[in-house]
Amino acid sequence: MGSVKYVPILKGKEGEYAALAEIPAELRESMVPLIEVPAIPYDFSNDRPSKSLDAHLAAVPLKLRDAWQAPHAGIMLALDLVGEEERTDNGLNAYEYLLPELIKASVSVIPVVRTGMGAAARAAVAKHNQSTKTGVAVRLFLGDFDEDGDIDSVLEALLKDLHVSPVDVDIIIDLDTLSGEVSRDLMLARSAVNYVPRIQEWRRLVVAAASFPDDLSEVDASTSTRLLRHEWTLWGALRRKPERLSRSDLVFADYGISSPRTKELDPRTMRMSASIRYTTTSGWLVVKGRNVRQHGFEQYYTLAAELVRQPEFCGDRFSWGDSYIAQSASRSVGTGNATTWRKVGTNHHLVLVATALQS
Repeated sequence: MGSVKYVPILKGKEGEYAALAEIPAELRESMVPLIEVPAIPYDFSNDRPSKSLDAHLAAVPLKLRDAWQAPHAGIMLALDLVGEEERTDNGLNAYEYLLPELIKASVSVIPVVRTGMGAAARAAVAKHNQSTKTGVAVRLFLGDFDEDGDIDSVLEALLKDLHVSPVDVDIIIDLDTLSGEVSRDLMLARSAVNYVPRIQEWRRLVVAAASFPDDLSEVDASTSTRLLRHEWTLWGALRRKPERLSRSDLVFADYGISSPRTKELDPRTMRMSASIRYTTTSGWLVVKGRNVRQHGFEQYYTLAAELVRQPEFCGDRFSWGDSYIAQSASRSVGTGNATTWRKVGTNHHLVLVATALQS
């Protein structure tokens, strides 16, 4: 367990599952991905959810099994976006339905819990851990550290309900989207870490943050734009002065090439632009085209060719994603679609960050 250095938080998109499947074996040892199962998609035409909870969750075990064959560290799974009020045909919530199915599929999962989760969900997580001994992950946001609250008592009650001790628990401090002011972000991060009770007892202490914009509407079409990766800057600042932390063996977490927030857009009115999100040492290079409805997916050939000319391009052998970009630049693969390019950008990001953390 001590070798884990990276927890990428992914949105449970098809392209992200596919990106995980292409991660080299030597990097998997140091990674425990956290998959957020998305909310049930909405059918805007008929003004209702597009499927039942059963149908929404049915494919998750196989997706996880195919994407991440790494039983030594497993994979974290968050279900809070689904909503505990949602029920299957048999009256089960997402935790009660899905966790037993994951055991049947031999998928090693660490359930991610929140301090405010209900009794039924807590009981399902406790039962899962009794069977699997994989432990749990407790995800804390800055609101959990409110001075009017009592994080010590809240965590003690949660551990009691889950029937776990700190040695089997990963604490995730999620700072969400950073301000970009290094001194302010650093103060918040240090304060949160140092405020965690029983700090040395937890299995792992993970610090997560993000800075990718909610969308690319502010990025001009037909441009190559560089954005700063504030979470990586913060991580460097934390590591430079470990003596200011009550625990220094922290694990880095980020949101890949996404924002923490999810938006469900009406596909009837959505105007998606072609773009490639490419992570660099200190930021992201966004190569953006135009509306795909009007200008088509062949734009990706031009965008890829533009990207490989940039000094930040790592070369076609760096990752599966980089290889695909190079092939697209030479027009030796298909144009791909939004899912393809989510896979490309995510795979490159994961390899780049995991490699940097190992070294």
